[in-house]
Amino acid sequence: AELRMQPLCHRAQTPTVDVVIVLVRVCFLGMADCPAVKQVPSRARALFSFTTADREQPILRVGQEVDIAETEERENAAVWCRVVSAEEQPRTWPWVPLSFVAVTHFRTEEKTPLRCFESGHTSLIFGVDCTADGSRIVTGSRDKTLRLHSSADGSTLHSLQLPGFVWRVAVCEAVGLVAVGCWDHSVHLVDLDTFAAVGQLQGGHTTHVFSVAFDRAGRRLVSGDAGGGMAVWDVARRTLLHRLAGHSQLVADISVSGGRLAVSASHDRTLRVWRL
Repeated sequence: AELRMQPLCHRAQTPTVDVVIVLVRVCFLGMADCPAVKQVPSRARALFSFTTADREQPILRVGQEVDIAETEERENAAVWCRVVSAEEQPRTWPWVPLSFVAVTHFRTEEKTPLRCFESGHTSLIFGVDCTADGSRIVTGSRDKTLRLHSSADGSTLHSLQLPGFVWRVAVCEAVGLVAVGCWDHSVHLVDLDTFAAVGQLQGGHTTHVFSVAFDRAGRRLVSGDAGGGMAVWDVARRTLLHRLAGHSQLVADISVSGGRLAVSASHDRTLRVWRL
């Protein structure tokens, strides 16, 4: 028998303008390659007075405005900063503990991608996900293909033709699967290693599937469609467990917390929390 579930709670959002994000290239920003503490100048105010034995006057006075020229991580993860006086005649000051000042302004610094490469798709990319170590990337497109890329050089490792537009993809390494939300009203399951189609979840949706999310263990999958419908699936048995009724418009995204709760966001401007 089919079981329909109601949300534990929902929250209305203020009206927003719908935005469609189109990915035309796959780019990576290098986080691991950056210093632990970036040397980004910022504005600060001294919290304490600070002096050294070789100076008669304090290096910092309480309330003094300074510019942070650079920062540096030292022993025991302590961060020090070199400050430039914002008072009197500008001059470079020695290093002082960063904890001695309250930062009042951060200067943002633009980063460039580690790599940027063409995806191989011939139409818009709507879905992207990657493995935990970032070595493999899965993309889905309006050209009805699913592609597996190497993040090292951008090469396409595998490509799979599907029967409809690919709206969303989700990788679950715990079970070695990729879930694909598709235009044909179903969720396709693809083996992450061989990239072969290994299953199809049908009967839970009457319109195209726009969002998919695994639980942490990969035992259950939650999907949402363009009409506001949602479904919970047993991944191993490829069966429908529940339908989730509540949204009145497209379910744009789903997040699963552990294996017990799911949160859905919809174009009806509501968030809904579900117990799985």
